Amino acid sequence: MAQVEEETNGRIIFYYFPSEQLGKAKDLLSLIQSGVVDISYITAGLISDKLPLAVVAELPETFDTSC
Repeated sequence: MAQVEEETNGRIIFYYFPSEQLGKAKDLLSLIQSGVVDISYITAGLISDKLPLAVVAELPETFDTSC
């Protein structure tokens, strides 16, 4: 975050809220969609009902195609 702020000469500023201060981890996608949050880390395993294909990477074995 500091590097982005530095390289953009302060045009981009981050406000960091750790430890679910802005919302619970399972609610972060909704917060992004509603515009409350611009950037967030989303744990796909917590919202697999909304992003079902996102958890494919957590499956065992390796795959050659997405199908």
